[in-house]
Amino acid sequence: MTDAGLITVQNAVKNYTLTKDDVTGGSVAIDKANATITVDDGTFGYDGTSHSIPDGNVTVTGAVSDDQLAYNLTNNARTDAGSQTVGIELTAGSLVNSNYNITTTDTAQLTITPASTTGNENASVKTDNQSITYGDATPTLSVTVGSDLTTTDAGLTNADYTIANAQYTNDGKYLAAGSYTVTLNASGIAKLEAVNPNYKIDAVQTGTITVAPKQIKVTAGSDSKVYGTSDPTLDSNYDHSQLVGNDDQLDYAVSRAAGEDVGSYFETITVGDNANYAIVPVAGRFTITPKGTNPGDVNTTVTVNNASSSYGESAPDFSITVGSDLNNPGNLTNADFTFTNKATGEVVAGVPTNVGNYDVSLNDSGKAKVAVANPNYKFNDDSFISGTYTINDVITHSEITRTRTIHYTGAGVRTLVT
Repeated sequence: MTDAGLITVQNAVKNYTLTKDDVTGGSVAIDKANATITVDDGTFGYDGTSHSIPDGNVTVTGAVSDDQLAYNLTNNARTDAGSQTVGIELTAGSLVNSNYNITTTDTAQLTITPASTTGNENASVKTDNQSITYGDATPTLSVTVGSDLTTTDAGLTNADYTIANAQYTNDGKYLAAGSYTVTLNASGIAKLEAVNPNYKIDAVQTGTITVAPKQIKVTAGSDSKVYGTSDPTLDSNYDHSQLVGNDDQLDYAVSRAAGEDVGSYFETITVGDNANYAIVPVAGRFTITPKGTNPGDVNTTVTVNNASSSYGESAPDFSITVGSDLNNPGNLTNADFTFTNKATGEVVAGVPTNVGNYDVSLNDSGKAKVAVANPNYKFNDDSFISGTYTINDVITHSEITRTRTIHYTGAGVRTLVT
């Protein structure tokens, strides 16, 4: 007891004199207060930086007056997506803590949620465009990702992509020609998220698969006919081995330029409905050759017209008559004819002038003119029929001298008549 305390007691018991020796000491017991420390969960979105549950999430109950319990939060830092339990560690040797029975709850969860890829260029996912030709195998599909993502070990296969409204031929073996939208599907997204756990892949850009029609060259034939006959079935050809799978034919038509005269005409390919093929047409040539004339065919006979004159007269203009299928050239001159003396068999130079009968036929220049006027025909020599040119004898004058009469006849021959 202190001196002050002893005086207080002495004043209360005045009949006794008290000394410190008369005071027996005692003891006072102070029990510890009960306190509880709890921590609330903390959740943050992944942003590449470390996050911790802040002190504001800690609640202390049972502390007396302004006492500050001493503690630390353990396992309280996380960067990558996921969760971990945050613990409470009491500070050893704390005088304040010694006045308390402290209960802690170690169930707080520090959670980092995956970041959305929407609008994040560095975490973008773009399905790649692909281009093939009809008949090619479906290409290996792929994606291109932003710099913060990876495809390593994702194990993506074509089954992880969806081709929208895909059209196939040959029992599903080949994609038909056209343009198709392709995108990473749910299984592909799951695989990609597995190797990129810090991101929720919620935005995937689509790509395009372009299947170009297969080019095949189709060549029109080199067909022909003789003038005046019907057209044959027009021919064409292409390499059938270029057809894909069990495709068996192309759709097209062959035609030729109009015309029936001797000459060369284009044969062309008109493309039909070939959705999976691009026909490359190559023109051909259709040829109409001259029709040969036949001896005795009056429609294609060229006949030299007969002609006559009297001795001393100017030679007539020689002409021809052509069959109904032919054209008369109209430009023949006497130089286009050959004259042969029927009596002697001799060919006369130029047009004969002496009395006699002459075979008249077209010479090479005359035949050439007829051929030019009739290009649709190839003339047989026997289709040219000769005519006859007759120069008749005449009495040019009579002279009577005494008892003699002399007749002058053609070719200067004198006949004495007595």
